[in-house]
Amino acid sequence: MIDQLGLRFARSISTYNNAALIQTEMAHKLTTVIREVGSSFHHVYEIGAGTGLLTRQLASSLQMSSLWVNDLCDAMQQPISAILQEFPDLHWEFIAGDAEKLDIPGHPDLVASSAVFQWFDHLPDFLQKLGGQINEDGILAFSTFGEQNLHECKSVSGKGINYIPLDQVKEMVCRHFDILHFEETEKVLYFDSALDVLLHLKQTGVNSFGKMPTNENGTSCSPLIWTKKHLNDFCSQYEQQFGHNEACPLTYHPAWFVCRKK
Repeated sequence: MIDQLGLRFARSISTYNNAALIQTEMAHKLTTVIREVGSSFHHVYEIGAGTGLLTRQLASSLQMSSLWVNDLCDAMQQPISAILQEFPDLHWEFIAGDAEKLDIPGHPDLVASSAVFQWFDHLPDFLQKLGGQINEDGILAFSTFGEQNLHECKSVSGKGINYIPLDQVKEMVCRHFDILHFEETEKVLYFDSALDVLLHLKQTGVNSFGKMPTNENGTSCSPLIWTKKHLNDFCSQYEQQFGHNEACPLTYHPAWFVCRKK
């Protein structure tokens, strides 16, 4: 799962920033709510930086002595480096690997992550690890997605990512942190066709279907090797079920948490 995830995001490096409209908004808003808590941090750890949407926001909006930047995919070091070259006084280090398995670097004052935690296999364990490593009164700030995220795709295909209900995420967080700010909303993007919906998801590196449909011999199809029949059936059903005024909606359900260590 993790290897496949990293491969998908690596393939989308060149298309991600233009297609990731919601993720860009999420990174911007996350930085805004962080600044409501504080604008100066000694050591910052960013988890799942991707192409650097949040990295740029943090570097340009906060005062910090050092920044550790993590991503699952080593190829993301290139776009991160290009961004942080604009901030020559900032000491930073790129850490490649699965954040759930890596040690937390040092004792950060701020841990930030945007649109990443929904991919984690063991979020409660990771939050416990963070709670033990982050500095006293340290801040955890992250955005994630709720259950309605990409629900159209799940409704049509019968498959999808099992997003943790946000009330459960709150419970997990509150074992180790006090929630200072929580907010959720739904954002709908509109496309000319269901095929354009799939193209958008591919450009952002997202597999919204969880386990993919099976083909005639019972093996899984990846998003890139769907049979023509699978593709046509999906697009036809999507447009019949959700199309309106020659537009196809796709719902995002972002949420933001800013928390202080107990």
